[in-house]
Amino acid sequence: TTYQTHAPRRQCGRRFGRIARIVGGSDTYEGEFPWTVSIRLLTTHYCGGVIINEWWVLTAAHCVKRYSSRYFRVRVGEKDVSVDGFRTEYDIHVDEIVIHPEFGQPRRYSNDLALLKLKRPMVFNYYTQPICLPNPYTNLDGRTATVVGWGWMNEIDKKKIRETAESDEGGRDACQGDSGGPLIMVEDNHFSIIGIVSAGVGCGRKHLPGIYSRVALFVPWIKEVTQVSY
Repeated sequence: TTYQTHAPRRQCGRRFGRIARIVGGSDTYEGEFPWTVSIRLLTTHYCGGVIINEWWVLTAAHCVKRYSSRYFRVRVGEKDVSVDGFRTEYDIHVDEIVIHPEFGQPRRYSNDLALLKLKRPMVFNYYTQPICLPNPYTNLDGRTATVVGWGWMNEIDKKKIRETAESDEGGRDACQGDSGGPLIMVEDNHFSIIGIVSAGVGCGRKHLPGIYSRVALFVPWIKEVTQVSY
């Protein structure tokens, strides 16, 4: 079977349709969330992250604050963190970690964002694409968003949640293994990153909501560090 892997070098937040097969019975197909990466501590999946441009990945600061950049790699094109050798995946070493200057102030998970600069640029294709930064004026009240990550599973998983401070129903939140992963929403026909998974207790337990860093508040900082233009 021949797979086409090159995609137009283009704008952000778009994907290019169903590609190949559904892997391992998951309802997430290869290329469905091409901006999602696995941040690896040495060789083990550690946190999620999201592609901002060819050089930069956004994640949660608490994921990377304890270790030097030399211990981290970013795996792009990943579908199953328990299996190596997918034709779409490759690792890039991290060159620099930029933690938000006000991380941990005034509370433990305040300003919980970090940017990772890679040692070499990513090559964008059907499996690897940047996400769009959010429009800060978009009203998120009552909108449905999707959190993407690996959680307690090995394969990438998606869960739709309501944009809210607390879920009374439970069962629809991010798991602890999803830290640093993206909360995304369709905005003007493309996907935008509206949140980064910061903290939570268990997996969607009733009255114990996950905490997400609202990315719209940090767009000026992200643009200043990364020089992203979209």
